[in-house]
Amino acid sequence: MRWWAIAAMAGLAALDLSGAVLAKELSARPRVWMYALAIGVWVLLFLVYVWSMRFEDLWFVTFGWITMLQVAVLLVDRFRFGADVSTRKWLLAGVLIVVQIGLLLPEPGRGTTTSVTSVDAVVVET
Repeated sequence: MRWWAIAAMAGLAALDLSGAVLAKELSARPRVWMYALAIGVWVLLFLVYVWSMRFEDLWFVTFGWITMLQVAVLLVDRFRFGADVSTRKWLLAGVLIVVQIGLLLPEPGRGTTTSVTSVDAVVVET
């Protein structure tokens, strides 16, 4: 795993979280400028996602991004919006996140993941 892959995942999580917070704010106080900002955030998120696909596998970037996003959403919802999250829910979320991180780690003896540079088409005759 390269450092910029982690940076891309963190950037995707930050952009996604920004879009989620904007959506939450828009649901309470709609403003035209906030809609424009939200569209810009989602376009930038898509561009970073496309860029990251040039260097890492789809599943790898997506799992890392979503794992970081889940942690951030829990923290923002709890501390910014005052949501009541029980200890049981925190523990269950922690278990899910640990499992997702386990999916991102390389298997012992197999090294790191390699990016797919091309996809072969499969033709199925019916």
